[in-house]
Amino acid sequence: MPERVAASDEVVDRGGYRLALRPVSAGWRTAVADEAASWLREKGVDLDLTRDARATVDGRLIRAMHHRNSGIDAFLLSMTETNDGGTFVTTVLAIDDPEDPWLMVRVARDRPGLVPAPRLAGRLLERIEMHDGGHPLAASPQLVHPGALDDFVGRLTDPKRRGVVLAIGSGETITPALITPKLAAWTRNTIGLAATFVLTPDATTEFARLAGSYRVPEGTIRTFRRGVDLAEQPLSRTHRMLSPRTVADSEDWRVRKLLTSFVRTPLSVQTLPSNLARWDRTFDRLLNREMTSRIVVARPRPSGQAVTQETAELERVRVALGVPDLADTTLTDLVEAATAPVVDQAAVDEIDNKLQDLQSEKESLEDELDTSRKAEWQARQEAVEADERASEASLALRRLQRLLRERELDPWSMATEAEQLAPDAPGPPGSWSDLAERVGEWSEFGVLVTADDRCVREMDAIDDDGRALHAVHDALSALAGYVRARRSGDHEQDFGRYLEAQPAGYAMYPPGRFAPTETGWTKQHYGHERERPVPTWVNSAGIATMNAHLRLTKIPKKDPRVHFLETVDPDGRFVVIVGYIGPHLTNRATSSLN
Repeated sequence: MPERVAASDEVVDRGGYRLALRPVSAGWRTAVADEAASWLREKGVDLDLTRDARATVDGRLIRAMHHRNSGIDAFLLSMTETNDGGTFVTTVLAIDDPEDPWLMVRVARDRPGLVPAPRLAGRLLERIEMHDGGHPLAASPQLVHPGALDDFVGRLTDPKRRGVVLAIGSGETITPALITPKLAAWTRNTIGLAATFVLTPDATTEFARLAGSYRVPEGTIRTFRRGVDLAEQPLSRTHRMLSPRTVADSEDWRVRKLLTSFVRTPLSVQTLPSNLARWDRTFDRLLNREMTSRIVVARPRPSGQAVTQETAELERVRVALGVPDLADTTLTDLVEAATAPVVDQAAVDEIDNKLQDLQSEKESLEDELDTSRKAEWQARQEAVEADERASEASLALRRLQRLLRERELDPWSMATEAEQLAPDAPGPPGSWSDLAERVGEWSEFGVLVTADDRCVREMDAIDDDGRALHAVHDALSALAGYVRARRSGDHEQDFGRYLEAQPAGYAMYPPGRFAPTETGWTKQHYGHERERPVPTWVNSAGIATMNAHLRLTKIPKKDPRVHFLETVDPDGRFVVIVGYIGPHLTNRATSSLN
């Protein structure tokens, strides 16, 4: 069976790894070549990376290239390999620019799924000092003592920082010695992408005083994206958190998966630094030209013997062939000319020009895609922020309206008093795992959540920007408001009419996102998926059908939903039971996906 050999380093990236940092160590480019050569030898490839090279070994295509332009030296190593996991392309790009040096390690794969961080990335970080923004990045978690908090805060607020900062608080129970090795295992796929820290107990306490809402309590893991301002209220759906209970109750692989998602998602929408992007494209063009230059002509030389013919016959042949003589060399040249494949140099040039045109078009489309990604991501972040601010305003308005219903007073003079009202819903969760832990809090407000917490927790890996997390809190708050309105007598009809009426002082939800039932086709074919757990006082079997549902937000192929039913508990109180929170259950539109 022929050996599988990768022919190109161009694959469609389905969720890869990309380190982009500034090296500051002396002789760092030589160190990169040394570590890369050592890494290749472990894979059975012995290649001299001090010069341009191309080799195919065990199905792997390895290309090394050096280039100098305007006094700047750059080095590229590319390895393409195919195995049962798909086609992987690992690229190392070193730009030794005294004014703007960069090192990139990139792994792309042609299939969806997590690409592990390459061991090479950790080795490079251990050997070379590299910076993200104005601060060094380590390959392992670092301890933060109280005396280092100023530097820690400076890192959080560094406007030039690209990667995520990930921190965990410690204390008497969860000590630094206990949690540091665990954090190293959980963040092994974020090496080179995130700065990871363990705050000592004293630093945890002091940082809580300095940071307020950005505090990192004992045992809590928190991520800080770019743009942190400690003077502003944090957007809980942007800077993610995992509570001590979530961490303790989750298997290591799941914590690692969540943290990897929290770190890589914001990086995936960032463009490469301009100098790094420029050199990346330069090497693309150089590799294209190297490929066309290898179009050569193999001209086999026949092993002929001297022709022995009668002189008259030979002369007739010579005239017919149109050659000056019938010497061996003349006849050999004639055979070579007749049997050699013809290479049209003009055609080769045309291919080369076409490759360059396609490369230019590719770069233009990449620029457009990067611009669109940045704009779309910014719009999503602004939408999250607007949603949170709207929720805060809605909460304040509800409090005032509730007081107005009870007493005839000037609403402006009642603002302070309204803030003292008992809450009408639990506070917003910091993550889906946090929501799964706190679902019991909703029972106080007449909303019993029986949904599978594993399904709820998995939403952390699906809801990249927290829009659905914000929406689920609004949806549950609206259900709690509905229960309160029914119990108080302010509303006596169903939930759909409640959303349409929007009674003053009660939490609301967009009416267009509510569906009171499913289609007949869905009930017939996938009605069993709507059979959800309920207390046995609802049904002795502990199962009831929940066709009514709320749409949370648009996530391609997921579109999460909340399924619920209305009933009365054994004490005669009106309640809502939420039996499902998660990706869209199967219907006609999603049957090919689920």
